[in-house]
Amino acid sequence: MILELCRRTKLHWIDADLNPYFFPYFFQKAEAAGLGGRVSALQADACALPFHDNYAAVIVSRGSFQFWSDLRQGIAEIRRVLQPGGVAYLGRGLPERMSLDVAKKLRESRGEGPKYDPNQTEQQLRAIMKSLHIENYRIHRPHLNNAEGVNYGLWLEFHKAP
Repeated sequence: MILELCRRTKLHWIDADLNPYFFPYFFQKAEAAGLGGRVSALQADACALPFHDNYAAVIVSRGSFQFWSDLRQGIAEIRRVLQPGGVAYLGRGLPERMSLDVAKKLRESRGEGPKYDPNQTEQQLRAIMKSLHIENYRIHRPHLNNAEGVNYGLWLEFHKAP
């Protein structure tokens, strides 16, 4: 995902991950795509990010928040690290623009991943945002009511006040 974000922006992206196992592969893919100078990698825990306050304009996390030791603390850390006016996208699931046919095939071939109830996760995220006094947020539920019942997942988007 980071390489795709590099292609679509002019930003430098950092792969901050608790498990550095895939870092060599990540750097190899970045070099092959001509993006090696626009990416970094750093072993980091989302609940204790090693960045100073107001560091990042954009933070994106896909498929990890369900593994964080403390989801509320992770979100609080992301807010701390965001620059005023910055935006965070945290989620799990499939791209909103993915066709239902492709999504269904992908889910069938790869499975759903760790099982979870999107409704319960949405309620949990809303409660966390309320407890952190973050009002400028949205929860996206792509293809929530598709007839096939394919779970597209959910995304939390929030902005840090300028």
